[in-house]
Formats: sequence, C-alpha cells, structure tokens
Amino acid sequence: MPRISAAAAGNPKAVVGITYQHFNLCCQIKEAAAIPSASQNTALAERKVLVSYRATPSVGFHLPRLGQASYIDRATFSAEVTKDIVPKIITANGIDAATLRTEVTPGGYLLKTNASLQTEGDLDDAAADRLASSLGYVLRQYRVLTSRLDDTTGKTGLVIVRFPQGSLSATVAQRFFEAADATKNGLGGGYSVVGDEQIFLNATNSEGKTL
Repeated sequence: MPRISAAAAGNPKAVVGITYQHFNLCCQIKEAAAIPSASQNTALAERKVLVSYRATPSVGFHLPRLGQASYIDRATFSAEVTKDIVPKIITANGIDAATLRTEVTPGGYLLKTNASLQTEGDLDDAAADRLASSLGYVLRQYRVLTSRLDDTTGKTGLVIVRFPQGSLSATVAQRFFEAADATKNGLGGGYSVVGDEQIFLNATNSEGKTL
C-alpha cells in the first residue's frame, strides 16, 4: 500500500499512520448488510463492537430534497435521530442504552462524505447482529457495518489514518478520501471515522467480493 500524503489532503500537520490490521466477515443480515469483525491494536483495542450506519434512509423512501441537504443539515438530523430514536431501538433489543455510546461522525462511500452514526459498546455476536438488523430495518438502511475490534483472527485488511486531536472534520476527511483514491482506487470505496482516526475497511463477502 503506498503512503498517502497528508499535505495533498489539505492538512499538512496530520500525523498519518498507515496501519495494517484485519477483520473477519461473520454473517449477513437482512435489511442491513454484511457483518465484519475487526481486529485492531493501540487506541482501537479498547473498542469491542462498532456499529456503523446512517440516519437518512438509503432504501424504501424517495426524499427529493435529500440531495440538496448540506453535511451540516445531515449531521443535525443525525444528532436528533441519535437522541430520539436510536436509544429506543437499543432498548427494544433488551440492551441498556446507557451501556452504548453513539456519535455522529463523517463517513464516506464512493467518494462522497455523509453524516454517519457510530454506536459502540460491549456486545456479543448475537446481540450485535440483532441490533444492526434493527437499526437497518427501522432506519431503512441498505447496509449496516459492524466491526469486532478485538478479534485477532481476521483476514481482511484495513488502513487507519490518524490525525491530530480535533482536526478531523468532514472537510478534511473528504479531502483525504479523494487523495487516498488518487493514490489507490480501492481506497475510494468508503471509510469510517472514530475520534481522530479515519478507517478504510476492505470489506468483502463470503465469496471475496468487495461490498
């Protein structure tokens, strides 16, 4: 994997660490998509399960003005969903909502950055699958991605890009997304953000095809 220039992404002060780790594909869920299981060390080692999705529907609804919404509009709406809807979905799954943390972060797909939701907590595989399915169904998601971050047996690669604290905005993430794609086309597929880390996952299905 070639090293990506942080300066090319418009953030010359970024500390760019290209870290190889791996995760396993666990299963498929209806309404949401594949459920990979991720392995990471350093700061990521403490995170047990990360569920990544969006508040805006991707299937089942036609929202003609959604394309005109800015990132701030989408992030504001996502924050309202995080407050008013996500805890109810968590509780309906028999999970104490106070044990999970949900935040709005930038997330990218096919070279476009959108407001994403990241729900993080200590769940077993069955509970994580049920929660992801429920979130995907209620919020009408084409796919929901879950990563098990303490798995050391994974076989699918990922790249972690670390930025200085508080510097990873949606604008910076999008610039780096474009710079990454210009360096390696596969990196333009998608990314997630957790804290000050931009994470590119090479998610594949059981046949080895990229999701």
